[in-house]
Amino acid sequence: MVKKILTYYWPFLVILIVIFAFFARLFIPPSIFVTPDFGRSDALHSNLTEKLILQKSLKSLNVPLWEDSIGQGYPIFAEGIMGFFYFPNLIIFGLLPFNFAIPTMYAFTFLTSSFSMYYLIKKLKLGILAATISGISFAFSASMILHVQHYNFIQSASLLPLLILWLLNFLEKKNATNAIICSIIFSQVILAGFVQIFAYITIIFFVFTIFLTYLREKQSLQKAVTSYIAIVLFSITLSAIQILPSYELTRLSTRNSGVDTKSLLEAFPLSPKNYFTFLNPFILGKTSDGSYNSTQWSKYGVYWENTSYIGLIPFVFYFIGLYFLFFKRKNHILLAVFAATIIAILLSLGKYSPLHIAYSFPPLNYFRVPARFILLVQFLTLITAAYGIKFFVDKIPKRKTPILKIILVLFMTVNLYFYWWNYNPIGKTKNWLMPPELANSIERGENWRLFSIDSKQWNSVFTTKGWRNQDENYYFFRNSLDQNLNLLYDISQFSHFETLPTRRYDLQNLILKNSITIKDEKINIAQKAKNILKQSNVRYLISPYKIASEGFSQIKSVNKDNFIFYLYELENPNSRASLYYDYKSVRTTGQYTSLLGEIDPVKTVLIEKVENLELENGMGLISTIRIENGYQSFKITTDKPAIFVVSNSPYPGWEAIIDSKKTTIYPANINSQAIIVPQGEHRVAFEYKPKSFIIGLITSSVSYIFALVWLARRKLKFLNRFINTFLPTHL
Repeated sequence: MVKKILTYYWPFLVILIVIFAFFARLFIPPSIFVTPDFGRSDALHSNLTEKLILQKSLKSLNVPLWEDSIGQGYPIFAEGIMGFFYFPNLIIFGLLPFNFAIPTMYAFTFLTSSFSMYYLIKKLKLGILAATISGISFAFSASMILHVQHYNFIQSASLLPLLILWLLNFLEKKNATNAIICSIIFSQVILAGFVQIFAYITIIFFVFTIFLTYLREKQSLQKAVTSYIAIVLFSITLSAIQILPSYELTRLSTRNSGVDTKSLLEAFPLSPKNYFTFLNPFILGKTSDGSYNSTQWSKYGVYWENTSYIGLIPFVFYFIGLYFLFFKRKNHILLAVFAATIIAILLSLGKYSPLHIAYSFPPLNYFRVPARFILLVQFLTLITAAYGIKFFVDKIPKRKTPILKIILVLFMTVNLYFYWWNYNPIGKTKNWLMPPELANSIERGENWRLFSIDSKQWNSVFTTKGWRNQDENYYFFRNSLDQNLNLLYDISQFSHFETLPTRRYDLQNLILKNSITIKDEKINIAQKAKNILKQSNVRYLISPYKIASEGFSQIKSVNKDNFIFYLYELENPNSRASLYYDYKSVRTTGQYTSLLGEIDPVKTVLIEKVENLELENGMGLISTIRIENGYQSFKITTDKPAIFVVSNSPYPGWEAIIDSKKTTIYPANINSQAIIVPQGEHRVAFEYKPKSFIIGLITSSVSYIFALVWLARRKLKFLNRFINTFLPTHL
C-alpha cells in the first residue's frame, strides 16, 4: 500500500511536504510575516489590519463598507484590497481564529498556486516531473515569496494557472459552461483584492488567445476574440459588488484620471538588467540587508517588484524548452505562450520598452509599477521550462528516471529554500498584536483622533540595514501608531493608508504637512495646521521630535537606543460633533488655504455651497446616542438655527436625517460633513448607504444566480469535468 501511494501519488506528497514544511513555523507558535517596506510595513499597516476587519465583519455578519477609525472615515471596502468576497477568505476567516487564519491563508494560497500549476502542466501533457517542478517553482517564485506581505497580491496571483487551464478548456471546446467557469475564476482574481493583476492577465491572456487561435484555426479568430471579451465582461458583472464601489472611490480619488504617464513610467522602473535575477535573486542586492533599499526609486526601482527568480533548474530548462520548441517539435500552445511572454517582458520594462506608449491609455494608466508584469513573465517562463523538462526526460532511459526525479526535485527544493527560508522575518502574532507602550497612554473613544507626524526613523534603518537582526527596532517603531496600524489597537487615526486617497483627504493633508516644519530637531506647527487638527478632533500627536509650538503638552515619551517617540496632547480640540453659529462660505481650494489660518475653529466653520444663510449667536447641546462604522446618531438642542458639523468624510452614500426627514449634507472644513439644523430639540442621524454597493450587489447576485442555474441545468457536467481534471486518476 505504501509503495503504491509513493508510486502514484508522490507529486502530491512532495508538494504538500515542501509547502507545509515552509509554512509550519507560522502555525507553531501562531506567527506572521512582518516584512518591512519603505516607511512602514504593508503587512502590518495594511493587509493584516484589513484581514482583521474582514474577520470581525464575518463574525458579526456584515460587510465592512466604512471604517470610521482612519482618515476621518474611509470607504475601506471600496479600497478593494480586503478580499471580502474571495471564496477562500469567507471560509478561512469565517471559521478560524485570527491567529490560525493567517497561516492557513498562506498555506492554502501557496497550495492553490502549486497544485493549479501542476494540473496545468499535466493538461499540456508535459509529464509528472515537469508538473511537479513547475508547481513548486511557481509557488516559490520571486513574485510570490517577495510579496508575502501583500496578501491580496499572492491570493490573486495564485489563480493564474487555474485561469489559463480553464481558458484552454474553453478554447478546445467553446461552450457556455467553460466560458462561465472562466468568468468565475476571472472574477475571483478581482475579488481577491488586486485588480491590477486582473488588468494585466486580461491583456496577456488576450494575446495568448489570439496567437493560439491564429495558429490553430485562423477562421475562428473573430469568434475567439468575441468570446474572450464576453468572458471578461461577464467576470466584471460577477465582480460588480466590488468593482462599482472601487470605481466610485477611484473617481473621487487622486487617480480619477489615471496616473500621470511620465510619473507612472519613471517612479518604479524595471531595468533590463533586473532580468539577471533569473540567475540569482540577490545578484543586484536584496532588501533584507539594505543593499537594494535606495529611495532613488526612479533609478533603481523596488526590489520585490523587480526580481524574477524561479529557481535554477526551471531557468536552465526554459532554454532547452525553447530549443525543442523552435528546432525540434513545434507546439501551438507553447508558441502562444512564448508570444505572450515577449509581450509581458516588453510591458514590464515600462519606460525602457517600445510599448511604453500603452501606459498612456486605460486600463494601464490607472496602475503604478509596470514591473508587476514580471509575475506573468515568471509564470509563462515556467510553462516553457516544463516543455524542456519533458523532452529532457524523454531522452533519459526509463530505469534512470526515478533517480532523475529525486535529484531534480531535491535540488530545486534546496535551491529555493536556500534563498527564501530566512528571507522574510517572522514574529509571533500575539506579540505584534499587543499594543505598544504609547498606545496605553491614549484614551480610547469615538470623540478623539490621533495624528502621527512622519518619522524618518523607520527608513533610517530600512534603507541601510534592511531587517536582518533589526526585529527589535521595527517592533519599537509600532509606537508611531501611524495609518492603519492604529486599527490593530483600537485607536482612531487622522490619516489612512494612501492606496486611494480622496482628493479632499489629499488637499487637507497637503495643507497640513506644508504647515508643519522641522528645524534643529524641533517641530513647529503653524496655526493653519493646528486649526485643521482641531477641526478633525485630533487630541493626540505622536512625533519623533519635541513640539516647540504652543498649545501642545507632552504626556509621555518612549525610547530605544537612539530612537524616540513623544506623545503630545492638543489643547481644546473640537469634539467629533460641533454646533456652529458662524460660518464662512468657501468655493475654492485657495480660499480654504487662506481662511484656515484666520478663523477660530471652535466658533467658525468653513462650509461649501452655503452662502446666504443668516445665523445668530446661540447656544446648544449635543448628546451622542450611537456611533459605529457607517452610522452616527445624536440628540441636539439649540436655541437658534445652527450648522451641525460631524468630523466625518463627505462621501457619496451618506444620508442625513433630522427627526425622520432627510436633509442636505454640505462639505465643510475640507473633509467633514455639515447640515443645517433649525431651532429646538432634534434627533439627527447620519447613515452610509452607498448606491454603488447596492447596485453592485444586485448585479453580482443576478450574475451568480444565472451562472449557477446554467451550470445546474447542464446536469453538473462541469463538476464531472472538474473531477476528471483535478483528481489524481491519471497520474
